[in-house]
Amino acid sequence: MNSNTGEHPVINVNSYTLPDVCIVTSENQPLLLPSTPTSPHMEIVDNPHLPPWNTNITDDPEYADVIRQAERAIEGGILPARIAAGSSGSYFVRNLEVKTIGVFKPKDEEPYGRFNPKWTKWLHKTLCPCCFGRGCLVPNQGYLSEAGASIIDAKLHLNIVPKTRVVRLAADSFNYPAYQRHLMTAKREINESVGRHMHGRRVFQLKGLHPKVGSFQLFVENYVDADVFLKQLEHDPLLQSASIQFQRQFERLVVLDYIIRNTDRNNGNWLVKYEVKKDNERDMNESDGEGDHINNVPATITTDETTSAQTTVDIRIAAIDNGLAFPFKHPDEWRTYPFHWAWLPQAKTPFSDEIKSLVLPLLSDMNFVQHELCDEIQRLFSQDKNYDRRVVERQLSVMRGQILNLAQAMRDGKSPFQLVQMPGVIVERLTGGAHGTASGPKQFKQKFNDPSVFASLPRTTRGQPIVLGADPKGKTFLYTNGNSVFIRNIEDPSQCEVYTEHSTAVQCAKYSPSGSYIASADGHGKVRIWGADNKEHILKNEFQPFSGCIKDLAWTSDNQRIIVGGEGKEKFGHVFSADAGNSVGEISGMTKAINSVDFKPTRPFRAITGSEDNAVSFFEGPPFKWKTTMSDHEKFVHVVRYSPDGEKFASGAADGRVILYDGKTGERLSELGSPTAHTGSIYGLCWDSTSRFILTASGDKTAKIWDITTGSAIQTYTFGTDLKDQQIGCLWSGNHILSVSLSGQITYLDRDGNKPSRIIRGHNKSITALTVARNESQGTRIFSASHDGLVVRWSIDGKEMNNITGDCHTNQVQSLASNSRGLVASIGLDDTLRLLNSSWESYDRMEKLAGQPRGIAINDSNIIFIVCGSAVCMYREQQGVLITHPLPFEPTSIAVSPQGTQIAVGGKDNKTHIFTVDGTALNGLRELEQRDIVVRVAYSPDGRFFASADNMKNITCYQLPNFEPMSRDMWRYHAATVTDLAFSPDGKKLASVAIDTHLMIYQTENITKVTQVKGAHPLNPVTCLTWLDNDTLLTGGNDCCLRKWTVKC
Repeated sequence: MNSNTGEHPVINVNSYTLPDVCIVTSENQPLLLPSTPTSPHMEIVDNPHLPPWNTNITDDPEYADVIRQAERAIEGGILPARIAAGSSGSYFVRNLEVKTIGVFKPKDEEPYGRFNPKWTKWLHKTLCPCCFGRGCLVPNQGYLSEAGASIIDAKLHLNIVPKTRVVRLAADSFNYPAYQRHLMTAKREINESVGRHMHGRRVFQLKGLHPKVGSFQLFVENYVDADVFLKQLEHDPLLQSASIQFQRQFERLVVLDYIIRNTDRNNGNWLVKYEVKKDNERDMNESDGEGDHINNVPATITTDETTSAQTTVDIRIAAIDNGLAFPFKHPDEWRTYPFHWAWLPQAKTPFSDEIKSLVLPLLSDMNFVQHELCDEIQRLFSQDKNYDRRVVERQLSVMRGQILNLAQAMRDGKSPFQLVQMPGVIVERLTGGAHGTASGPKQFKQKFNDPSVFASLPRTTRGQPIVLGADPKGKTFLYTNGNSVFIRNIEDPSQCEVYTEHSTAVQCAKYSPSGSYIASADGHGKVRIWGADNKEHILKNEFQPFSGCIKDLAWTSDNQRIIVGGEGKEKFGHVFSADAGNSVGEISGMTKAINSVDFKPTRPFRAITGSEDNAVSFFEGPPFKWKTTMSDHEKFVHVVRYSPDGEKFASGAADGRVILYDGKTGERLSELGSPTAHTGSIYGLCWDSTSRFILTASGDKTAKIWDITTGSAIQTYTFGTDLKDQQIGCLWSGNHILSVSLSGQITYLDRDGNKPSRIIRGHNKSITALTVARNESQGTRIFSASHDGLVVRWSIDGKEMNNITGDCHTNQVQSLASNSRGLVASIGLDDTLRLLNSSWESYDRMEKLAGQPRGIAINDSNIIFIVCGSAVCMYREQQGVLITHPLPFEPTSIAVSPQGTQIAVGGKDNKTHIFTVDGTALNGLRELEQRDIVVRVAYSPDGRFFASADNMKNITCYQLPNFEPMSRDMWRYHAATVTDLAFSPDGKKLASVAIDTHLMIYQTENITKVTQVKGAHPLNPVTCLTWLDNDTLLTGGNDCCLRKWTVKC
């Protein structure tokens, strides 16, 4: 067969014509009309009854012959057999010898199809439509996706996809509606009755069942599921030459899946064939022309390791089930549809020179990408009756971006595992207008979705300990805030990943002892177990041990079991299998909520819990059963932890005591400190790797290191006198000793000194304001503020962060502003205006305002404009004078022009009011009508544009100086209230964020081009944004994080 064919002619779904039947004389006449010659020697063109359904397959005679065989078999009564597995109607198609020759997937029996035969999917789609399907894919287009994957495979000479084309077939075993079957039966019976009495005359022109359009994929033999093959490899590894061959085939699968962005690739839908045969057998097969599309690739390697030099091993991969590919956008962060092959060890090996030489020259040629790949895919997709050129162009933009990433990864020597960690890219085609005509050369633009995170601090609550998790390899540590789990590099905390798959607040997260998985638990009692090795963090399992808040969890050292404790409605703890979720014991014996749990890390396994009934409970297992309860504490037990060698465990409680117990029997051994270890509650406790020293963190604002052999403290760290200096958690990982305060601040402690070696600062409350300040002495710095009144100064790479000190806000910071001269000011719900000093370290001035401020802007003359109450206040920084200008409407927002001579004030009167600034006077210039309350206004820094957003999510851009509307009724992409607007420094881009969690970026020079970043802050409203430069912006949200985005057009 010709494996390189790329010609896929356009088929009109409604263009088929079925012949009439003149006389029906047999009562046994089937519903299906003859679609093939009744004699195998009759040519297809000579058959007058053959419908021209698939006669356009003229470029591939061998494939056309397979289709003819299928039609003959159907006519002969050998009907396609429905495949039980899967979510759609798909069929094994056989020939006259009852041999399976292909798989047919009708369009109308796909999961979204009208005639999907799987009743479970029908219930899913009917009863839960919001959770049905994949939001990044075009519904009911799987048959085109199957054929499209075959085109990519042929064009790149990968030869791993069984040849697939779009064809039409009709068979009685397909799922047709009952009315159509009944109608055909009635017409046939009437014609037969009339023919018997009226000399062969007929009433109806019978046309048979309608053929179904769908994908037809050639069947491959002697293949097994990859899952089966990979499990065999665990027990019987491949020899070196065979392993190399498998690696080369695996790389072809990676190339295909990544380019088409397959959202459903797991180890159950790709196949592997492993054959051992002699060279003479292989030569005979090749000389006889045996083989198929995916086997016509020279990849046979002689296995020198075998006893016979003539024995060879053939390994082939077949990529089937490609129907959930070609998305029109990158998957959302909360549901990424990862590539499951990224977990395999083969994914850690860099791309070989063989695959690079095969595909890299093609992928680096944009003409090849456009004409040979994109145009062919567009031609294929255009035959769908619901074809939308704009949607297909979006699909191709994603594919071009995938190709760009893949080519770059190969040039950089990356592995498939590193490839999938690269940020999603969109490459759009520009035609016409300023970029050339449609007939001229095509140009492209790239959009990079590359967020880096300025992480939040742990979310803390007074009187409640927090749980930190450590990577067994000593590279990262974990903590939680809101519905997010933060994974930070312990050497460089600015390197951070965020897991945001929980639907409610996460309470704790721990690494498995192998370091391959992380288990996280939330306030609803759900435990999610997910991969720690890759950026996609693929979910392995999700369980709900009980209904209620889980406060702590722990793994057994064999990675097989998990214990959780908390405040459940029916029980306070549970221990279960990490693989299946089945119970492996009973955690009972306590009368109040469990605060802490742990496992003995060595055999025989033991489990311990600390609870609010002042008790430590001891369990033996597995299966785990209650053994004894120790009631040595007088107040809540906050933390229990086993030593790494399993010989002892320690408990810390609100009574300030630390008690040591025998790890095997639970007998009390000793107590640290005299009379108590701390004067306040103990919230954190952990051991060092030698099992000799213990670190404790307490509400008395100290942390201590204890030598358990002497029972005395060998180091004491004091953190201050403020309430927020209470220490509520700690971690000892290798040489790093960490303690967490009530403010969320993470302090690195020096083992040999009492001064911290590093302090991680930031926010642990919702971020409400953001600005970037620049001056010659300080450079460029980022300022962010949160609803607790805290303002943090960041370096642009996020590695340095410092809290603003001095007379700070006592309530939420409403807004921040700065100008080109480096003046930084803030307003808060404490009804004050505060100004930073010239070094940007602390506040040095404060002005009390007459009302609650809503917005602030600063011009380059250091005049500060504030809207509060029903007035505009002008504060002249040099004179320190506050001037108030009453307004006849209630203002909501304010912006100042780059020249400082004009301000815009948004109002609740559905208008934007433009004023000129004349000294201390404001003069009305014009009013811009809006459809609803104006919520945000902004001038572009270059003075060319002005934008406003109203409460109906409309964003309108105006051309200055005449305020001519450019985008009226066009920029309405948000689904909730817009919270901030900002232009890039060059004025070419306008960004907006909203409560709907999304970020939108508009182009002022091409108003039809909009970049949409859905879920920019997953599951959290985005509250503010600012630009660092023309291509980089920052957003802040209720997840307490800053995210930095790079957008290049």
